[in-house]
Amino acid sequence: MAHFSKRELTTRHQEKANKIAKLEVLRGQIKRKYGPENVWFLEKIDGYSRLARVNGFLGTQDIAFIGLNPSTSRFPTNADKYFYSQLLRHGFDDAHLSDLVKIKAENKKNDFVCGTSGAAGQILNVNHVY
Repeated sequence: MAHFSKRELTTRHQEKANKIAKLEVLRGQIKRKYGPENVWFLEKIDGYSRLARVNGFLGTQDIAFIGLNPSTSRFPTNADKYFYSQLLRHGFDDAHLSDLVKIKAENKKNDFVCGTSGAAGQILNVNHVY
């Protein structure tokens, strides 16, 4: 296990706080632009003490897990709980979790939401992502 001086720990904590603050600003901008009822973010799972350690969208680890399909507002599902348990198991409890498209939609509406004519086309044209 790495040992850090108090100064190094203070710097690391400040860097983490700065990242979280930037993510909170970004989340706020997206909610204001598209309406909080229309967007989706992977959050902490309240009420599950072990799974609540996963930071979701506010994760600041130097790795991100990005879902390709839009999600719905039904959270947490059993699949979400399993995903979070696996993140914990493998040491990714502070990974940044997000969906490529923030607009809520079920998979059957994915072409509409992700297409250039759909709601998310305003955010991102997936044909131009490399």
